[in-house]
Amino acid sequence: MKFRTVLATAVGVGIGYVLGTRAGRARFDELKAQAQRIVTDPDVRQKVADLPHQVRENLPKAQAAVSDAIKTATEKVQSATSDSPTSPGSPASPDVPASPDSPTTRPENLS
Repeated sequence: MKFRTVLATAVGVGIGYVLGTRAGRARFDELKAQAQRIVTDPDVRQKVADLPHQVRENLPKAQAAVSDAIKTATEKVQSATSDSPTSPGSPASPDVPASPDSPTTRPENLS
């Protein structure tokens, strides 16, 4: 699911919960006060202020890790495709040409 869909669903469920309960307004005020405490907490504000610096500092490490993962995956795929034997008569087999009646060459099977 996309993040927006999940977020919209969560917000909708939250609004439904708050409005659907008998003590909805009191619970809403409780949740609002808790969110306000989190937003105004000096430690949280400091972490949010430091976030761009931390991202810039750790970006080369993340790029290297992603690059290494892509290289490893590419090498695994290449070695798996070059090492795997092909079945005789398959279109990938160079020594056996596909016959005109093979399922891979019939027009109705091409897509």
